Formats: sequence, structure tokens, C-alpha cells
Amino acid sequence: MLWSKQRYYDRSNKMDSPMARLINPRSQFSPITVIRDRDGPSHKTPQAIRDAFTKYYTALYDHSPDHTHTNRVLMQEIDSYLTGASLPRLPESSMETLIDAITEEEIGKALGYMKPHKAPGPDGFTYHFYKSFAAELIPRLLHAFNDMLTGGIPPPESLMASIVLLPKPGRDPQLVENYRPISLINTDLKLFTKILSLRLDKLLGSLIHPDQVGFIPNRQAFENTRKTADLIWYASAHKVPSLFISLDAEKAFDRAEWPFLFSLLEHLGFPSAYVAAVQALYSSPSAQVVIPGTEGTPFNIRNGTRQGCPLSPALFALFLEPLLQHIRLDSSIRGILIQGNEYKVSAYADDVLISISQPLSSLPNVLRILSDFARLSGYKINMDKSEAIPIHMGEGDMSFLRSYFPVAASLTSIKYLGIHLSTDPGLMYDVNYAPLLSRIKRDLENWDKYAISWMGRIYCVKMTVLPRLLYFFQALPIAISPEDLHRLQRAIDKFIWRGKRHRISRATLYRPKDAGGLGLPCLLSYYYAAQLAQIVGWHTPPGRHRWVDLERALMFPDDPSLWIWLSKTHRTLLRTACPAIVNSIRIWDKLAAKCDLSSFPSPLSPIIRNKAFLPAYSAKAGRGWMDSNISRFHQLFPGGSFVAQAELSATGITSLASLLPYMQLKAFASQPHVKAAALSPLTPFERLCKSSSYPKGLISTLYRSLTCLLDWRELTY
Repeated sequence: MLWSKQRYYDRSNKMDSPMARLINPRSQFSPITVIRDRDGPSHKTPQAIRDAFTKYYTALYDHSPDHTHTNRVLMQEIDSYLTGASLPRLPESSMETLIDAITEEEIGKALGYMKPHKAPGPDGFTYHFYKSFAAELIPRLLHAFNDMLTGGIPPPESLMASIVLLPKPGRDPQLVENYRPISLINTDLKLFTKILSLRLDKLLGSLIHPDQVGFIPNRQAFENTRKTADLIWYASAHKVPSLFISLDAEKAFDRAEWPFLFSLLEHLGFPSAYVAAVQALYSSPSAQVVIPGTEGTPFNIRNGTRQGCPLSPALFALFLEPLLQHIRLDSSIRGILIQGNEYKVSAYADDVLISISQPLSSLPNVLRILSDFARLSGYKINMDKSEAIPIHMGEGDMSFLRSYFPVAASLTSIKYLGIHLSTDPGLMYDVNYAPLLSRIKRDLENWDKYAISWMGRIYCVKMTVLPRLLYFFQALPIAISPEDLHRLQRAIDKFIWRGKRHRISRATLYRPKDAGGLGLPCLLSYYYAAQLAQIVGWHTPPGRHRWVDLERALMFPDDPSLWIWLSKTHRTLLRTACPAIVNSIRIWDKLAAKCDLSSFPSPLSPIIRNKAFLPAYSAKAGRGWMDSNISRFHQLFPGGSFVAQAELSATGITSLASLLPYMQLKAFASQPHVKAAALSPLTPFERLCKSSSYPKGLISTLYRSLTCLLDWRELTY
């Protein structure tokens, strides 16, 4: 008891679980005292309740008993379907990384990722136990894991899972389907699958199209919301008859069928040893529903990726890719076509959004592909929860489409990944930011009654308020009202000071701790940092992020990663009114000089589409200079001296190999302001853009860069 008090005192005012439980208390779940089947009688005894849930989950996890590897007709259809998807294959050079012998270092690394106090599986051993006795256990785990990697089958007891039930909010708690099953599997099995997952993560990007961003390293949810918002704007602004459909998959992870999944791994070129190791994890899994007062009744699991398994998200992303690929390849389905690129699908895990033009002819073919995929894989669309937003479609067309696809259609907005997307940026602001800001203010008022210290209140803002805002800052590509942010910042100040007079200036509160401050988030600076991060994203290579490719197409023949570095007098006319692009450029122009993000002219200033260098002004000529890897000022003087003509000739680009283009370039580079800019050191922001990547922690890096520009006088206390 004494230790518990000491631990609570030490952690209750920090960014830790005691504070999280205080400000967001868990719902008080009542015991399940009565349950009923959809069309059956009520069950009131613990044993009867257990049996009702067991019956329901037995049917869910074996929904197609005839879909097995021994069903030759099914396997032939799956093989034909996967062959028609033209899926990429793993290169031979990557296969060894998947099946190399597991090392003790890998086990230690996987163990380091795990949180020590997570609930254990049926064997009762927690991560804390494995970490405490790592020296004794890792050598033994090493032997067991390598045995499974070379064909060993884990004992059935280790494949057992416990299912804990949580009621879904706002649903009838007496129906079995209105509970969310939380599957708890054994820790040693999770360690093994974490190792397999870490190995696979390095290769997922080469196997899964950039349209899919869920659980793929270096891809984020905001990419698809920004891309979809751009497409909705384009379809609306250019009067393209189109339909955007947000699909709701019914228990998508639980319904995935194993014959399809394992055949897919073979089609993708996974080594047979790796496929066998995954199959071993699905050799004889079972589960039991935990109902207090009863013993569990185990039942077999015959479909679904295993909940709680670190490998499951990657397996599901692979599982979904053939469906998306068939939609992409089908010429009878017309997507939104922009500068030769067609945009048809976006996916984050089981959240799939389809964007089609010519809906009357495209939608029936989409439904055909969905039906084929569902028949072979177990995937099932829940029509009642799917949504659609039509753009420039008449009522007659809508009536015809409803007969094919009976989903809820909205003329104003559609919800995708927690964001309401609309053709009207003003409406998009009202239906997203207004409710969010109101909820945060209400939360601050509720938390004010708790006994939280002054520092604890700052941590509270960083832990619960900031993450919610950051997601919207990234995912919503629209301008936010500074007045709204200032009002919310004042509400935060009131919460921190408990409604009393401020005793420390905001500038000091905003300072990072290592600069003598307290690290209170400045919301406006975080908003700017989130928008600047997307400008860094513009500099990634073509084909890596679909939203970047789309915004380049919307600005064609200009390129946003080049255009922003030109001074306003040398810029071409902005050729798009896309709200996302316009907002990013507005913030860049506001902050570039004010916050020392760049000098003008910048070393990253382009020679392409630059009015001061006419030989590279046309789109055709610009492509030649881009291919030669000489497109910016800093590339004119590699090593401090002007680029040699031999380097231009070595590119093989005939238009640049002659003397005239070289002399034109040399004359341009000899201008004092151009040479000075080319030889100037890059600012931190310019270095981020030059790296052509979107690194982890980018927003935090940019936020610190912005806040460090504040006028911080020497502290006197």
C-alpha cells in the first residue's frame, strides 16, 4: 500500500497512465447479466451467456467451412484471381532477410518495443516478466523461435487466445454482436511475430502501392485525406460527374480467409520457409470467451488475422492489395484523371475509399470486383454503414445508382478516417474544427475540477489536447482561423492558471525545457509546423506519395517543390485554386523570410521554369535539365566550382550535350547573385527539403525551429 501511494504521488502529475485515467476515466462496465441472440431467447446464467458468445464467435471464425486448401476448385479460382492482379514480387536479394536465423539481438529489440504492463494471454506471463528475466529466457526463446522458422509447429496451448468483451458505446448491450472482442494471445508468440513483422516492414513499401497507407512504414493517414480532399475539389471545380464511396467492411480482419492469404504470400514471392512459419501460427489456433464465474470453452479459429498479433496489420495490408490492384487495372472503371494519372482508390487498413468518374458505367464494375474478391477472400461490405458523396450528378442518375448500391448518399460531406470531407472548404471547417474546438474547451472545463498541479496541467495539454489537434492540422488541408486558435489558447491558459492571473509570460512558457521554459504548446506554431511539414513532403521523389504526385499534376507544368523557391517576381502564374496548395503556399510566403526558413534567392532556387533563365523555361526543356540532375542553384557549383561540360555530356541528354546550352548555363551562373546563392549554406529547413524524405518527428523538429525564433531574453529567475 505504501509503495502504491508513493508510485501514484510520483507519477500522477506527469505524462503517464495515472493522469490519463484521472482525466479520461474508463467507463464503468457492468457485468453481463443477460444476453440474447438476434432472433432467439434471452440467456441469464453465466454458463448460458458464455455459450451464446461462444456460438457467435465460432460461427464468425469459421464462416466458410468449405473454403480450405483441399478445395481444388477454390484454389484454382484464387490462383487465377491473383495472377490477374499483376502483383509485384519480392526481389531475390530481399528473401534472405526474411528467413535468416533469428539472433538474440533481434529478440532483445522486439522485447524493447513491447510495453511491460500489457495484459497477458492465457499463460499469464507478461512482458514485464520476460524483460525481468531476459538474460535467462532469451537463449531459450532463440532455440524455440528458430525451430518455428525452420518448420517447427508450436504446441496448440501456445496458440490459445482469451477473448475479453467490451460493449460498443451506444449499442444494445443485450445483443452478442454489440460487443467488441479483445483477443489476448501469449507473449512468447507475440515476440516471435514481432520479429517476423520487423523483417517484413522493410519490404512492405515495395509490395504495396502508395494508395494504401495503413501500417506501412513512412506512410501516414493524412496522405489519403489530403489526396481525397484534393480530388473532391478537382471534381467539383472542373464539373466532373463523379462518386466518392467510403466502404465499411464488416469485421474485416476477422473474416480474412487463410487459403487466399497464404496463396497471396506465395504469389508475392515470399520464401517458402517464411510462408511456412506464418502458416504454423495458424495451424491450430483456438480461443475461449472470458465470462466471470465460468470456465472457458475453447473453440477453433479457421479464418481471420489474429487480433493482438504484431504481424496481423501487415498481413491484412497485403490481403487487401489484390482488391485495390484489380480496381486500378480495370479499364471499365474510370477514376479521376489528372495529367495522365488516374486516382481510383485510397486505403488505410479496412477503411477503403473509392473515387470514380462516369459513375453510371464505373459503379457496376466496382461492385463486380468487390463481389469476386468477397467470394474468394471472405471480405464483406456493410452497406448500412458505407457512405457516398455524388458530385455533379443529377437526381435521375442517383436513383439509378441507388438501385445498384444502396448506401447513404450525402450531398454535403463524407466521413473518411475521422475527417468530414466536403466540396465546400467553409463547410469542411464548420463540420470538423468547430466540434473539435468545442469538445476541447468542454474537456478543459471538466478537468479544472481535478487536483492537478501546475506542471501536471501543462502535461495534460501536451498529452491529450495536442495530439487531437495535430491530427486535424495534418489531415485537413484547409486554413484554420487564427482567432479560433487564439481563443483555444486562452482557454488553455485559463486551465493552467486555474482562472487566476498569469504569473509567467507566455513566451517563457513556450520555451523548450532545455531553454529554461516549460514547453507549453503554442497552437499556432504547431499549425504552421504541420503545414510546413507538407511542404517538405512536396520534395519527395515522384511515385512515393500519391498526394504529392496529385498536387504536382494540379500545378503542371510547374512543380510546387520548385515554384515556392522562386521570388514572387520570377514566379509563373499559379495555375490552380486547390485549397490545399493555396493554403500551403500562403503559409510559406508568410513564414519563409520572417522565420529565416530560407534566404532569397535560395540555394534551392530552380533554373527550371525560372523567368531569369529562358533556356529552361519551357516544360519540355525543363524535363531535360531535371533529368540531368542540374535543376537548382546549389547544383551548379559542385565542390565549389562550376559544373564541367563533361558532366552534362555524360547525362546522355542530347539537348544539353552541345556547347550552346552549357555556355548559356555558365553565363546565368556567373551572375553575382546567382553564384552567391548557389554557394550559400543551406538553412535547416532547406536541408530538410533537400533530403527528399519525410522523416519521423518532422513536425516536432519544425515546431522547435519556429519557437526558437522567438525573442527570448535571458531569464532572471
